Amino acid sequence: MLNVTYINTAGITLAEVAPYLPFITKERAANTSNFRFDKNKIDAILSELLLRAILCQQFHLKNNQINIQKTKLGKPYLEGFPNIQFNYSHSGDYIILGISDKKVGIDIEEITPIDLSIAEHYFCSKEYSAIMAEREEHQVETFFSIWCLKESYVKYTGKGMTIPLTSFCFTVRDEVIQFEGKDENMRFELLPISEYYKTAICYQDKERIDSIEERTLQEILRYFDTSKEK
Repeated sequence: MLNVTYINTAGITLAEVAPYLPFITKERAANTSNFRFDKNKIDAILSELLLRAILCQQFHLKNNQINIQKTKLGKPYLEGFPNIQFNYSHSGDYIILGISDKKVGIDIEEITPIDLSIAEHYFCSKEYSAIMAEREEHQVETFFSIWCLKESYVKYTGKGMTIPLTSFCFTVRDEVIQFEGKDENMRFELLPISEYYKTAICYQDKERIDSIEERTLQEILRYFDTSKEK
């Protein structure tokens, strides 16, 4: 079982999601106040609300049964439910969630102008050469394809940046993705969420993606009753 859910946050205001702070973890709610910009606050709140709504819908949990914890390396997990694995990411106007009964890593990045020398320093030499071999108008897009794939793998492992980005390598040709690294029992896909974004997911080889669905704010918030306590 592997499902991907995402929401376009364009036009969503802080006033719409702030009343739902009591429904997320106290730590995340407290950290939200440290953000300077409303956009960052919205992403922080809505990322967890999306997760909780999907857990309520697909696994028939109640919100007060959902206890999100983090490993020592910072990967979130659901306490008491080892067979429910999840990972989420946000960038620009999108928040995306991958949820499965096995390990999963997901990443989304808005395609924006970037200094490609980053790839020279943080990607393996084969990846950098592949980027620079592209026509100039395609180089940034290729950079973000590789970047998302790398992030999805790092998030899949749960080891964070303890894994050097140069220790594994991707080749992407005509939507065919090849991975060179220590682990070989994984699949990678680039998901067509938006032409202005790159999205990559990493999951176990025996799995398949069952669904990719977009949700609206109203579809998420319907699982939380602000007239009642968490």
